[in-house]
Amino acid sequence: MYLILGRDEIVPEEDVIGVFDLDNVSWSRRTREYLASGEKSGRVENLSDGLPRSLVVTATRDYLSQLTPNRIANRRI
Repeated sequence: MYLILGRDEIVPEEDVIGVFDLDNVSWSRRTREYLASGEKSGRVENLSDGLPRSLVVTATRDYLSQLTPNRIANRRI
Protein backbone atom coordinates (compact mmCIF):
# COMPACT_ATOMS: atom_id res chain seq x y z
CA MET A 1 0.00 0.00 0.00
CA TYR A 2 0.99 3.60 -0.59
CA LEU A 3 0.03 6.89 1.06
CA ILE A 4 -0.72 9.99 -1.00
CA LEU A 5 0.74 13.01 0.80
CA GLY A 6 -0.29 15.71 -1.67
CA ARG A 7 1.41 17.47 -4.58
CA ASP A 8 1.77 14.13 -6.38
CA GLU A 9 4.00 12.73 -3.61
CA ILE A 10 3.39 9.05 -2.86
CA VAL A 11 5.33 7.00 -0.29
CA PRO A 12 5.24 3.28 0.51
CA GLU A 13 3.23 2.73 3.68
CA GLU A 14 5.90 0.42 5.12
CA ASP A 15 8.42 3.31 5.02
CA VAL A 16 6.21 5.54 7.19
CA ILE A 17 7.36 5.80 10.79
CA GLY A 18 4.66 8.22 11.88
CA VAL A 19 2.13 10.85 10.82
CA PHE A 20 1.86 13.73 13.29
CA ASP A 21 -0.69 16.52 13.60
CA LEU A 22 1.30 19.75 13.67
CA ASP A 23 -1.45 21.49 15.65
CA ASN A 24 -0.69 19.09 18.51
CA VAL A 25 3.09 18.63 18.29
CA SER A 26 4.45 21.96 17.04
CA TRP A 27 4.33 23.51 20.50
CA SER A 28 7.12 21.17 21.66
CA ARG A 29 10.65 22.59 21.61
CA ARG A 30 12.01 19.20 20.52
CA THR A 31 9.69 19.08 17.55
CA ARG A 32 10.73 22.57 16.47
CA GLU A 33 14.41 21.61 16.85
CA TYR A 34 13.83 18.40 14.87
CA LEU A 35 12.16 20.30 12.03
CA ALA A 36 14.81 23.04 12.00
CA SER A 37 17.58 20.45 11.86
CA GLY A 38 15.77 18.52 9.11
CA GLU A 39 15.20 21.62 7.02
CA LYS A 40 18.84 22.63 7.39
CA SER A 41 20.07 19.19 6.29
CA GLY A 42 17.55 18.93 3.44
CA ARG A 43 15.71 15.96 4.96
CA VAL A 44 12.38 17.82 5.23
CA GLU A 45 10.35 18.47 2.09
CA ASN A 46 7.51 20.97 2.29
CA LEU A 47 4.53 19.81 0.19
CA SER A 48 2.27 22.56 1.51
CA ASP A 49 1.36 25.74 -0.32
CA GLY A 50 0.43 27.42 2.95
CA LEU A 51 0.43 26.36 6.55
CA PRO A 52 1.29 22.64 6.86
CA ARG A 53 -1.17 20.49 8.83
CA SER A 54 0.89 17.32 9.32
CA LEU A 55 4.41 15.95 9.53
CA VAL A 56 5.01 12.58 7.88
CA VAL A 57 8.22 10.92 9.06
CA THR A 58 9.60 8.16 6.81
CA ALA A 59 12.77 6.11 6.85
CA THR A 60 14.53 8.40 4.37
CA ARG A 61 12.73 11.80 4.35
CA ASP A 62 10.23 13.85 6.28
CA TYR A 63 7.33 15.64 4.63
CA LEU A 64 5.25 18.63 5.67
CA SER A 65 1.78 18.20 4.17
CA GLN A 66 -1.24 20.45 3.94
CA LEU A 67 -3.44 17.39 4.54
CA THR A 68 -4.53 16.38 8.03
CA PRO A 69 -3.30 13.04 9.43
CA ASN A 70 -6.83 11.59 9.14
CA ARG A 71 -7.07 12.60 5.51
CA ILE A 72 -3.65 11.08 4.74
CA ALA A 73 -4.72 7.82 6.41
CA ASN A 74 -7.77 7.71 4.14
CA ARG A 75 -5.77 8.34 0.96
CA ARG A 76 -4.24 4.88 0.55
CA ILE A 77 -3.80 3.23 -2.79
